[in-house]
Amino acid sequence: MSSSLPTYLPVINSLRGIAATAICFYHFVLSTANYVEETWIRTFFYYGQYGVPLFFVISGIVLPWTMLKNNYILKHWTNFITKRLVRLEPPYLASLVLATMYLLFQTYRHYGTIEFSLFNFLLHLGYLIPFVKGQEWINPIYWSLAVEFQFYLFLSVALIFLKDHLWYRRWAMYVFIFGVSFISHEKALLFRWLPLFLVGILYVLKQYSIISLKEYFTISIFSLGLTYYLLGIPNLVVAIFTLIIVHYFPNYNPKYSNWLGKISYSIYLIHLIIGQALVNFLSHTYRLPYQKILVILLGYAVSVGAAWLLYQWVEKPSKQASKRIYYKSTKL
Repeated sequence: MSSSLPTYLPVINSLRGIAATAICFYHFVLSTANYVEETWIRTFFYYGQYGVPLFFVISGIVLPWTMLKNNYILKHWTNFITKRLVRLEPPYLASLVLATMYLLFQTYRHYGTIEFSLFNFLLHLGYLIPFVKGQEWINPIYWSLAVEFQFYLFLSVALIFLKDHLWYRRWAMYVFIFGVSFISHEKALLFRWLPLFLVGILYVLKQYSIISLKEYFTISIFSLGLTYYLLGIPNLVVAIFTLIIVHYFPNYNPKYSNWLGKISYSIYLIHLIIGQALVNFLSHTYRLPYQKILVILLGYAVSVGAAWLLYQWVEKPSKQASKRIYYKSTKL
């Protein structure tokens, strides 16, 4: 493993900021009923939803990069999972409470009743909604958090095989990944997304000189082909775009996009609760073309502002607490 590799790729933050922003405008433009009706505008912002797979590819790069840098082994499993939970759960739980309050308010406003399912709420704590028939997410974007959490669990074991110096152990894992990718097409389950994550993992394995250039290109072609087959051209483009940016512009990180990247998780968590709610409310009154633009931009600005508060009060302390969790032999 190369000790000369950096511990951090600055461009990752900018990519996160881009992903979060794209997702915001996708929802603000397409999810507000009968508001933006121009076909070309809706078509353009339709592709903003692919900020989600961009986040997936980023995770496929960042997590194994950090784990390899710190010589991850299976006995570090508990610390690894604890570190991820401490880092990500508090902001998620804060947003879950806000989303629940908003849902209760909307139910009472429209139907005059308050309906709350404790069982459904508890399922959210473990990202278990896709495993229980008939249950739905309180906030629709939470499905991707379930996929990410499943990926953490998977990677914590799979990386042991993928970083092995014995080629047949790595290839056994490649075959396993390709095979299980066909198990389910449910978007809230990891299976169909595994080839996309693997694209990022392979890049890291090559950077750390764990695999040869030949092995990298061979398995990457299979991964990209399977990404195309299971997920379509847009996800394939996202994967290739991310690799190109990370490889050729690793230090590109302008101040504003870096700042957005820092709060991108918080933006993602609450943009529907805050920004989309505001856009929906104002859409009934402001219908002129220029007003629609201002309303959507206001929704984004308010989402970013609210996300900054969530970051300062919840996510930043969680991030700092996570950094204090170390492996026994080294820091993660």
